[in-house]
Amino acid sequence: MEKSKEFHDGRMPVFREKLKRARLAFVLVVGLVMCGQMKGLAQEKRFDFTMNQQTAEEVIEALKQLTNYRFLYNHEELENVVPQKKRFANASVGEILDVLLAGSNLSYTIEDNVIIISPKVARPAVRTAVARDTTIEGVVRDAGGTPLPGVTVLLKGTTMGVSTDAEGRFKLTLPALKGDIVLSFSFVGMQSQEVAYRKPADGKDWVVVMQEEDTELGEVVITGYSVTNRSKSPSAITSKKMEDLYIPGVTSLDKMLEGQIPDLMVMSNSGEAGVAPRIRIRGTSTLIGNREPLWVVDGVIVQDPVQISPDELNDPDYINRIGNAIAGINPQDIERIDVLKDAAATALYGTRAANGVIVVTTKKGHIGKPIITYNATVTLRRRPRYTDNNINLMTSAERIQFSRDMEAAHYEYDDDMSMVGYEGLMQQLYKGNLTYAQFETEVRKLEEMNTDWFDILTDDTFSHQHTLSITGGSEEGQYYASIGYTRDNDVIWKDNNERYTAVLNLDANLAPWLRSSLNLNASITSRDYYQDELAPMDYAYKTSRAIPAYDDNGEYHYYKKKPTNSNDYLYFNYNLINELENSSHEQEGQSVTATVNLQFDIRDWLNAEA
Repeated sequence: MEKSKEFHDGRMPVFREKLKRARLAFVLVVGLVMCGQMKGLAQEKRFDFTMNQQTAEEVIEALKQLTNYRFLYNHEELENVVPQKKRFANASVGEILDVLLAGSNLSYTIEDNVIIISPKVARPAVRTAVARDTTIEGVVRDAGGTPLPGVTVLLKGTTMGVSTDAEGRFKLTLPALKGDIVLSFSFVGMQSQEVAYRKPADGKDWVVVMQEEDTELGEVVITGYSVTNRSKSPSAITSKKMEDLYIPGVTSLDKMLEGQIPDLMVMSNSGEAGVAPRIRIRGTSTLIGNREPLWVVDGVIVQDPVQISPDELNDPDYINRIGNAIAGINPQDIERIDVLKDAAATALYGTRAANGVIVVTTKKGHIGKPIITYNATVTLRRRPRYTDNNINLMTSAERIQFSRDMEAAHYEYDDDMSMVGYEGLMQQLYKGNLTYAQFETEVRKLEEMNTDWFDILTDDTFSHQHTLSITGGSEEGQYYASIGYTRDNDVIWKDNNERYTAVLNLDANLAPWLRSSLNLNASITSRDYYQDELAPMDYAYKTSRAIPAYDDNGEYHYYKKKPTNSNDYLYFNYNLINELENSSHEQEGQSVTATVNLQFDIRDWLNAEA
């Protein structure tokens, strides 16, 4: 077995230490060389590129996507640079920029990871406000000292910027620049401003104060024929936006005006579906003649659907039935209304405006992308019930007892009274048509009958409205179109009101001095309601529950009734349900309105419309 030999020399530790240092130095040198090579490779990244963009900024945006460089340039300076069509193979960013900027007065420099594009002409020496590669910090406040969050802070002429935080503070790191650095500040409701940065002394915050933007739009009124500044109009006019008037579940504009316009009275004489209320603007002192206001829609006078005499028109029952001039207009299509309340309106519309004018302006298109809106409203109407707190009617037993008391007091009934219920049985008993036992049997049946007239003559109903609209446009033209459907169902015996509407409004700038607008408004309406003389709701309130609606065989129960306004002692068989099924009012209407308007801007101070 061979033993290893060890040599001991006092110089070995020193030699080993020098060897370790030499190895460390070698590693550091190799590392520095590799880093330099990697940095050079990063800056000299080469790739294929096709320059077929329309503008120089589009070329720069494409280079941003392919490299990690940030670009700093002035938008206005690049507007005159037109890229040439060229295909690059294995090219660097510098080679591409050389071709892009060839023939222009612009050049570029690369510092770290930022490419700065600037004019070749040397700028005059100016004082540098910010040191290179300096981070700017500050706070934005309003005039009252409240921090403003969300303010946009941009380096002027570039897209580099940040937004302020919840405390109004911002922090922006800028690349190397020459000259004063100007930052632009913008915020909704505040005046946009540009501020040159100045480093505050004593390490205090750089505070930028923004002022509120006071933009006062001149309030205008629309008289139908023209748009006038309110301060220049001597007339008594009240204007309302439709969004302030709209009431969900209400299907017509006239009912929405109640309590909204000073000096305008809205009187509803009926709670039925689809009936039109009476509207009075200048009082009701007129003894004869039409007292209804004049309706104007988009500059066009609209007439009532049926031409009737003034005395019939002032009959509240009649006018409620036939509707009014704006019954076919969908409130969802209305933008605003203007009510002309004084006699000055007669200067525009003549004597027809003596009772006041209501001007309706429909919605117009807007500049921007198309916006599609769908609006739906569903309304539940609950029928009356005998259990309601405000309905206190006698049951069958109570009604029979009341008749017994009247008979015991020897009450004499009118000759034209319909003998039904207990009174009818008494009459038959006196005539010998019934025995007393039969009479008592029939009376007990009536005491337990409790006919539910509200259930027979009314129903819980759903009414619904649907509107689908689209709006949009550009500087050259705007459009608004909508279609609507309304079904208004009453709780009273199949009464209903149905309406289809369509609206198209087009506005176009045909020339710098000529604008045009086209308005189309179409509607189809239909109504189905009972005869006035039948009055099913009154019948349900006033008719005894001891009177049957059907006989024992399920057929209609008829009783003898004297005709209304008849002096003859003639009676006919009567059943209200049978009358309702075989008599009704049906009303249909169609309306189409088209308006074309041309506006000529002849001079700044002179224009004309046709």
